[in-house]
Amino acid sequence: MEQRQCANAAWNPPIEHIVGQADQTHAKELASDEILFRELAAVQVKGRAGPLQVFEPLLERAVAPPVERERATRYAEALAHYRATRFAEAHALWQALAREEAPSGRSTPASVMAARARAFLERPPARSWDGVWRLSEK
Repeated sequence: MEQRQCANAAWNPPIEHIVGQADQTHAKELASDEILFRELAAVQVKGRAGPLQVFEPLLERAVAPPVERERATRYAEALAHYRATRFAEAHALWQALAREEAPSGRSTPASVMAARARAFLERPPARSWDGVWRLSEK
């Protein structure tokens, strides 16, 4: 299984389109920043030497409404809080985004990350934690 597909296993349900770090760099070169991406997380795939930054292509920038750009910015803010172990702040931002993106309550990247932040609030990670979500199986 391709590493990108393995990284997609970190999301339930899987995300329709994800882009790995190298793909995203290449995609940005090809698209000349025409696509609005959001970084979802850094994921350590079993068998890979280092973490893989996972991105989600959202929309063409030219047609992305301000609300989508603002949501991408808030997701990035939540991710920064998460990586800095400010889990309460990350949880609050992701929870609000999850409600906006899926009022029906279906799973979204924001709801998955909100659950991870909440879990770390209840049981904090080791001091050596580096912000990477590690998958134990392919």
